[in-house]
Amino acid sequence: MEEIQDAYERLKIIIDASPRIILLFNSNFEVIDCNPATISFLGCKSKEEMISDFEEIVNKNTLEFYGNDGSLSMTVKDRIAAAARDGYLKVESILLRNGLPRTLELEMKKIPYEDSFAIVVYASDLTDVRAHEEELSRMRKKDELQLAKLNMVVQASKIALWDMDVVKEDPVNLGNRIIWSDDVRHMLGFTDENDFPNLIGTLQALIHPDDKERVIGAFAAHLMDKTGAMPYDIEYRLQKKSGEYGYYRASGATIRDADGNPVRVAGALMNITEQKNLFLEAERQRNEAEKANKAKSSFLSTMSHEIRTPMNAILGITEIQLRNEKLDSSVKEALEKIYNSGDLLLCIINDILDLSKIEAGKLELSNKNYDVASLISDTTQLNMMRIGSKPIDFELFIDENIPAQMSGDELRIKQILNNLLSNAFKYTTEGSVKLSITAEETKSGNEVILVISVSDTGPGMTREQINMLFDEYARFNQGANIAAEGTGLGMSITRNLIRLMNGNIFVESEPGKGTTFTVRLPQGREDDEKLGVEMAENLEKFRSSSKTRLNRVHVSYDPMPYGKVLIVDDVDINIYVAMGLLAPYELQIDTAESGIEAVDKVKKGNVYDIIFMDHMMPQMDGIEATLAIRAMGYIHPIVALTANAVSGQANLFLENGFSDFISKPIDIRQMNIVLNKFIRDKYRK
Repeated sequence: MEEIQDAYERLKIIIDASPRIILLFNSNFEVIDCNPATISFLGCKSKEEMISDFEEIVNKNTLEFYGNDGSLSMTVKDRIAAAARDGYLKVESILLRNGLPRTLELEMKKIPYEDSFAIVVYASDLTDVRAHEEELSRMRKKDELQLAKLNMVVQASKIALWDMDVVKEDPVNLGNRIIWSDDVRHMLGFTDENDFPNLIGTLQALIHPDDKERVIGAFAAHLMDKTGAMPYDIEYRLQKKSGEYGYYRASGATIRDADGNPVRVAGALMNITEQKNLFLEAERQRNEAEKANKAKSSFLSTMSHEIRTPMNAILGITEIQLRNEKLDSSVKEALEKIYNSGDLLLCIINDILDLSKIEAGKLELSNKNYDVASLISDTTQLNMMRIGSKPIDFELFIDENIPAQMSGDELRIKQILNNLLSNAFKYTTEGSVKLSITAEETKSGNEVILVISVSDTGPGMTREQINMLFDEYARFNQGANIAAEGTGLGMSITRNLIRLMNGNIFVESEPGKGTTFTVRLPQGREDDEKLGVEMAENLEKFRSSSKTRLNRVHVSYDPMPYGKVLIVDDVDINIYVAMGLLAPYELQIDTAESGIEAVDKVKKGNVYDIIFMDHMMPQMDGIEATLAIRAMGYIHPIVALTANAVSGQANLFLENGFSDFISKPIDIRQMNIVLNKFIRDKYRK
């Protein structure tokens, strides 16, 4: 008896220590015992409380029991009765614990007990297990869905797959087995493995002869690269069963052993024929456009030279004759009209060339410090002449708080202002033109927004005309403005210049009520100095007394009898013009009618303070002549005279031995600057 008692005690210790829920029911299906895990799970304070309240607790918190046959059981007693009848029953139940459902697996076993039987119930909490199983099931379904989507994407994107176990001894042998998916076969017009065998050589036989060596080499290099750094991603042509070639892109990835040797390689083949053909067509069109653009640039360069050469003579000779103070007033007036008309023609040529530079992406901005008052003064002085005899008031408003100094491309800002004012005066027959210049602060202390507004009382524009305003060669109201001069390129150039400066232009207009252009340009701030009240008022007090001023600018000529220059040009009239423009300086002038003659003069030991070298000459052009002269060790200034004003010429000349260059028609202001720089200032030192 003592041994039995000891065994019982040991068994009780084991049962009490078990984490599983263990209950004992008598033959009347009443709870008669349980272990501590049961008391804890049901939230009771003692075994006695659990036994007395068990049925109430379970019925209150049980959702349902599921039998092993899937039928629904409503009470614990029903299941215990089934276990008593059958000897064993295993079911799952959901029991609420602290308001949350817990999944329990119940095992019920009939055992002998005293003079009758008892039912032992073992319960395991499977909540976490079932949750994990559900998550695995969800992930599996998600993976299946993703795989289905991937297959759809593969099919939609015309991608086919292949897979190969690498033959270590000879990985790229044509007889090696490779698994081609049916998509590969269908992509190339084949049907099955009989038609398209699973061999490397099957595909290689279809590679375009010009691509074969490159493709095989790339595949071998990828496989043999033990580092895995060499990718396999290549485009090539394959011949379809129909005989035509298409463009394909192949890529692959390789599984390697510990030593980096290839074990297995898999990849994809994509039909890119459509995209490649589009690309090739776009490339062809781009090449044609580039050729056309080069042809246009070449044409404009030639046109520039051909037109500027006679313009040089017209403006130069007119300039020379206008110096004669003894001219009859009618002759002088006629010469002034010739000069102004020639200058207008030159502006048209410059507009065309500017547009060409912008289209070619060769127009570069020159950001430098400039004086705001000078910019305003120069612009207003020039544009007052556009009023002529029209009854137009020119109004100015200048913000006194504008910075006195800014940094930007002053020349291009003047060009924008001139284009806007030119249009305002051109299309306004009477009324007023107003120029307003203000500045706005920005978050950056180093930048301000220069705001330029030009308003007129001209004919105005419709919404459709505004939308077309910046088109090249656009001109409006031609019937009303039949005498308006110019190409209509000004506004297109203006918009492009503003864009290059990261600025904006806005237009407000209404037919019969005039137009307002507002331009906003980011500019650098040099310091905190403002324009000030006095300077702003002086600029605003500008009067129309200046409007009778000629469009040409007189300069102060400092005689330089000590200076010696050589003029090189193959056109007699150009030499005549250059000599006439240089006459007031009293220089010693020598001439040469070709680059070859200029080189000979230097060879003979002649030294000049300046050689004015024409650019485009037969046999030996100006650049060739200059390089030849420089090769002889000649170090004195050589200045290019060029009628080729297409963008990029400055660097072209400076990189080929020139000291400076002057555009034709010769601007006497440019000529004066060069003479003062290389002759007057040198001798004054």
